[in-house]
Amino acid sequence: MRATRLAAGLMAALIGAALGGCGFQLRGQANLPPDMARTYIKIGPGAGPDLATGLRRALTVNGVTVVDDPKAATATLEVSNEAVRRRVIVKGPGGTAQEYELYYDVTAAVTRANGTPLLPAETFHQSRDLQYDEAAVLGRDSGEILARRDMRQDAAWALLRRLQALAAQR
Repeated sequence: MRATRLAAGLMAALIGAALGGCGFQLRGQANLPPDMARTYIKIGPGAGPDLATGLRRALTVNGVTVVDDPKAATATLEVSNEAVRRRVIVKGPGGTAQEYELYYDVTAAVTRANGTPLLPAETFHQSRDLQYDEAAVLGRDSGEILARRDMRQDAAWALLRRLQALAAQR
């Protein structure tokens, strides 16, 4: 019994060392620029409300107070564009799509309260390959919905990582 516990502990230590050695790190709290302490999120006409919700959640989790009044903000995160496109990758014998690639692009910028740019407008890209099965219309549609949600979330985290890199440069 004692040997089993020792072996399990040793195995856990080896796995931890291997993961640490390869650069794996748990996603912790992002160290964002102090200028973003109170941020207003402005969503342009080319972007949807789901992205605003995801950004609000990501900022709040990382210690930023999201405010509803731009005058009370120390920074403004403006999303000017959000676009989803599809491209057929594989066509079947009848010319129907069997696999396609889904692209997601979002353009965002961050400005300080005094109007100076903290992050000039930058476009964040995500993509996913999806199977197209004519027989499984419901599964296909829900798969695309999930892929869009995941890409939206990944783009929000990419934006936060970019802002964290800016904070580290200062």
